[in-house]
Amino acid sequence: MNGVKKQSRIMYCWHGVQAIFSIFALIVGRWIATLMPRNPKKIIFGAWWGQQFSDNPKYFLKYILSLNQGFKCYWVGNEEIRQQVEACPGVRFVRKGSWMVRWHVLTAKWACFNLGFDCDITESPTYGKLNLLTFWHGTMFKGLLHRDYVPPQFLMKGLKLSEKIKVFRYKLWHEAQTLTARASLSSKKMVENMHWEVPWLFEAELSINSGTPKIDFLINNRNNIDLKSALKSKYAELLNLPMDKKWYLYMPTWRNGLDLKYSFSQSSMLQKFQETLKSQGAVLIEKQHPQVIQALNIEAWHKDNIYVVPNAAMPMIDAQELLLCSDRLISDYSSCIFDFECMRRPAIHYAYDYEAFKSDDRGVEYELSDIAAGPIAKTEGELLSALMMDDEKIVNSKGPHWRLPIDGENGVACETFARWVGLIK
Repeated sequence: MNGVKKQSRIMYCWHGVQAIFSIFALIVGRWIATLMPRNPKKIIFGAWWGQQFSDNPKYFLKYILSLNQGFKCYWVGNEEIRQQVEACPGVRFVRKGSWMVRWHVLTAKWACFNLGFDCDITESPTYGKLNLLTFWHGTMFKGLLHRDYVPPQFLMKGLKLSEKIKVFRYKLWHEAQTLTARASLSSKKMVENMHWEVPWLFEAELSINSGTPKIDFLINNRNNIDLKSALKSKYAELLNLPMDKKWYLYMPTWRNGLDLKYSFSQSSMLQKFQETLKSQGAVLIEKQHPQVIQALNIEAWHKDNIYVVPNAAMPMIDAQELLLCSDRLISDYSSCIFDFECMRRPAIHYAYDYEAFKSDDRGVEYELSDIAAGPIAKTEGELLSALMMDDEKIVNSKGPHWRLPIDGENGVACETFARWVGLIK
């Protein structure tokens, strides 16, 4: 028993030493961060916890490199994406979690991400010396409801010395993080809502409604036949798809409840869908969330003209490139359907669980019928009927306020935002 008490006292003292050391490190770190010179041409990028080279940061990076103004660009990511990053001329790969990331945080002037600086790049404190830029990662339709409030006050009264040290350390850490970012968003509603939904990252006065880089890519290349052909060839080889067919893409949103899911591979009307696709000279590409593929046991499922994208290929897929390759899109409430809509191509909402999604998931910011990108199907029969429509009829089946979720998208988000934050003149 005495041995247990002694061990507990040792651990107690050790935690106290760690707390004091971290306080010392934060104080010294602030001094170092203040003295370190910042390179105004140095930018750090990251996305999706370091797991992908994609999304808005990737397309903002490409815009910055296209300026040829001497910017030094670094992408922070996991080792699995090194090859993809290094294939992009002008950008250097930095392994997430390495000491080099901390060095770049101390010497760069800018950092760009799509989820959060702490999860996409590093948890090292910025001390307010790094200009943070974000575009989020999608157009708002569903609510976020992922709020992680910092306690508004820290009460010292009645606490033990060790607890006071921990509280003091937390106060220093929170002050050192300063994670509020300047943001460019897809709509006025997002500017109004994001500082409420994600208060530690967004402030209304630091956000503008100027659109997003990944939709710039789609708008500016929607009629680029050569690029579409090159990308189609790339994904045809990767996913074993036919080049001489139309590509219809099914890309649903992630649902918190795995009991709410749909796959064409398990459809009771599979044969009818296949006959419709055949009559239209098309194949259907189903890109699900990796966990859904595992739950449904449909890894690399393929039958006739319907293909399920395997999890093994996911890290090599850029969703924007796949959207540009596709002739039609079927989705539900995913922001990808609004991305696709910006190319003026036919999109269909398959909202088979809409009522449950509104009440049991994270809620919605709009009524789907008001802002729909195309016809809304709630049953497989309705989906089949929508799929049988011609392209023009699908495009003309929009909701009366379809523009609201994307009223800031006009194809010049990168330039507008870069000038607004002072990155370029």
